[in-house]
Order: sequence, then structure tokens, then C-alpha cells
Amino acid sequence: MKKFWMIVISILGSLIFVISRISFSLGNEKKEQPNIEYPFTMGTVTAESLKIRSGLSTKNTQIGLLSKGDIIHIYAKIDNWYLIKTENNLVGAVFADYVEGSSGVENQNENENQNETLLSQEEQIFFNLINNKRIENNLPEFELDEKLLNIARLKANDIVENKYFAHTSPSYGTIFEMLHSNEITYHKASENIARNLNAQSAIETLMNSEAHKGNILSQDFNYTGIAVTNSPEYGKIFVEIFIAK
Repeated sequence: MKKFWMIVISILGSLIFVISRISFSLGNEKKEQPNIEYPFTMGTVTAESLKIRSGLSTKNTQIGLLSKGDIIHIYAKIDNWYLIKTENNLVGAVFADYVEGSSGVENQNENENQNETLLSQEEQIFFNLINNKRIENNLPEFELDEKLLNIARLKANDIVENKYFAHTSPSYGTIFEMLHSNEITYHKASENIARNLNAQSAIETLMNSEAHKGNILSQDFNYTGIAVTNSPEYGKIFVEIFIAK
């Protein structure tokens, strides 16, 4: 499993989970860390009761109990177990057969494998965070378009090189002109740009803007291209291009 930027997992006999920098509790012991959320999919418990264990075996200690209909965050699947976090920030492992929504993790892993040759690690994180917002709002995930990806990178690099921050590029014009010049057909298009230190902060900033949030959660857009570029002025530049086709 290649979610090396999402969860650190140590397996020595029994598995002890540490989701880096997330507030969590194991049993009666509670440890507070900066509240940074990592990409996940949603799951629903289907059994009348489901034990949360400290590792990937029924021999591991029970640290919690879920009831039918409880919603959980699924971070990864190992064998037939899910790494999860509850709404009460309890982190552990549950048996996958009693959770609905398992295909989300498997499909996410397949999509990541397909995108590995296209996206940098930071772009993959940004892309996952965008799609997580859509999953949370019961919307289909964006599909990555390689041509849009190239345009997003052109725009991001142009912002850094020409030292501006605006939707109209002095080199390429508007996003609509960039799509036209690259012979991309679409029914509807839009663009988000952000400047921040990391992908999580960039997403939070975008979601706090109604216009940018509207693009991310649009029911019309189905394809996207994203870019993350280092910036000496802002830390990083983030560009999202959305189209409907």
C-alpha cells in the first residue's frame, strides 16, 4: 500500500497504529496532536455491533465498540481489516466484512496507482483532498485529465515565474483562452488558484470561499487537472482546472 504520506503503520507481531499528527485516543489513553486530516473514504457499520481492535487480529485488545449504522473514516485496507477513525477520534482496526463502502478504498488505491505516473506526491495529496470533499458531500469523484494537468502546471509555473496571482495570465490569458489554444472541448469550465504552505491549508482556504467551494462541489464538473508548484513568495502555488464534458 503506497499511502506513505497518509498513515505510518508498524507491524511487529501485533499492529500499533499511529496516524501522524491526528488527535486520537487508544483505550483510556488520549494523546493530543495538531488536528490535520489525511485522505479517507467513508464507511458504514452493517453489523449489530463491531469491535474496534488495536491491531489486525482478533487476538488484539478491544479498544472500542461500534453499532450498526455508525459512520467511520477508512484510511487503508490491510488483508481483511480496515484502518479506521471514529467520529469520537478513536483510531484502530475493524473487520472489513462488516463495513459497507469498502470499494471506496479499493477504487481509491486503483486510481492512485493509475495516477502515480502523472502526479507528484504533493499533487496526489491535493487531488485526494479535493475528491474527499466531494465524497463527504455524496458527489462523484473528479477524474484526472492529462491535458488539464498540463495546463494547470503551465499556469502554476507562470504565476511563479511572472510573480503575479490572478486568474488572467499575462502569458496565456484566461483559462478559457488556455483551453481553446490547447484544443480542449468542454461545456463548462472554471479555475481555482490558491497560495499556501501545504495542501491541507490550501483546501481549507478554498472551502472557506463560496466561489471556490462551489467549483469543488459542483455537480456539473467531472474532470480536473491540478498542479502544485513551489513558490519563494508564498510557499506553494495550487491550481485547479475544472471542466464538464
